[in-house]
Amino acid sequence: KMCASIHFPQLLIDLFRGGATGGEYDWGIQRWSEDLQDELDLAYFEGLRFYLGKVEHAFGDVELETYCSEAKFKHLLKNALAWHADKFSENREFLDNVKYDLGL
Repeated sequence: KMCASIHFPQLLIDLFRGGATGGEYDWGIQRWSEDLQDELDLAYFEGLRFYLGKVEHAFGDVELETYCSEAKFKHLLKNALAWHADKFSENREFLDNVKYDLGL
């Protein structure tokens, strides 16, 4: 969902500089923070938390949540960056810089 948006570059900036990003409706990717702990009553976690609210998927009336390491996310992100660059060529230079900055 994130990489299909024309706003993908800004969403990446929000995630890696600010620790969180999210969509117009009900999805998000976050690093642990005290604010997140207070808001959602979450215990400390390593890596990233991925969340999809009910309106963002077709898997019934449930909210989906999973976690993964930043290393795994960066591996998956490499493919998403390539796909997005093919769809939105105007972002290619920025995405190449992101790949370089992340060591992809």
